[in-house]
Amino acid sequence: MLHIIISVRIVYFMTEEQEILEDLSRAAGYCDVSNIIYNQFTFNFEFSQQMPPEGDKRIKPVCLGRIVMSPNFAKVFSKLCIETVQNYEKQFGEIQIKNL
Repeated sequence: MLHIIISVRIVYFMTEEQEILEDLSRAAGYCDVSNIIYNQFTFNFEFSQQMPPEGDKRIKPVCLGRIVMSPNFAKVFSKLCIETVQNYEKQFGEIQIKNL
């Protein structure tokens, strides 16, 4: 079983504005659009939400975040994703993908 744990502890004093930004950086969002761009040196993962806000019929894609990884870590990450999906399907059943 492959596990990746990244832990960094940074202790510093922040202004109130920095504390608000820090809280926002930990916010979770629902991703229904993703894109991966790569070159020889990096993989760039972009996660977006394309669902329109309630009561709004226009679709406004909003980028929730971007993550850049080395090719080596991108491969480790892909193996972790595959293993996690396999474990999910063992517990809850096969995930059906429609219209792909």
